[in-house]
Amino acid sequence: MTMRRFRRRQALAKVLEQTTAQPPQSAPLYSTTVSSLVRALELAADRTATTIAHGTKQTRREVRERLNEVVNWLIASLRNTTQSAVPVPPVIAREYVSTLKVEFSHRVGCDAGPERRRSGEAR
Repeated sequence: MTMRRFRRRQALAKVLEQTTAQPPQSAPLYSTTVSSLVRALELAADRTATTIAHGTKQTRREVRERLNEVVNWLIASLRNTTQSAVPVPPVIAREYVSTLKVEFSHRVGCDAGPERRRSGEAR
């Protein structure tokens, strides 16, 4: 694993940890928040599969199957409260991950981070 990939995973884990941290009195809110994040992730994966399929010779279904590996890993990571049993992340094309990241960021109402600002993309 490269250091760059390791740092990305650490950053993602930190964001997920901050997003899913819950005070004891807010369990219903936590459940709603996680459900909303999962739904946004599913919608982003659908949109990403369509976008990538249009630009390649793959079918939307083939792309979505690959993205499901990432979605399932992220959901498992969200639900996993112990660091010792963290599931192994899938290995998929970088383009898939970056497109999914942009789509997910759009779904939750934030930009995609420094890469998007540097490239001059607008919402």
